[in-house]
Amino acid sequence: MLQPSSLWEVSDQQAYSPDLAASDFHLFRELKNWLGGQSFQKNKEIQSSVKAHPTSLAATFFEEWIRNLVHRYDKCLNRLCRKIKMFVDNFW
Repeated sequence: MLQPSSLWEVSDQQAYSPDLAASDFHLFRELKNWLGGQSFQKNKEIQSSVKAHPTSLAATFFEEWIRNLVHRYDKCLNRLCRKIKMFVDNFW
């Protein structure tokens, strides 16, 4: 008989920073590419540039982002459902 703990591994390390939503990383990658090669003299210049960047993106960027989120969340939920089904089938 399988033990529940044999189905998954628990890590002490956090998967991501608790103050960031995993769904924000698409935007961060775009921001990193956009800032690449630029130089700033003052922190205020960096702050204003970072704040202005989302408004410079086309609406299609965010539409694609949302479509991809739906696909990724669906994929994740399907995997979770399969694991739950496997657990239930093995223990009940």
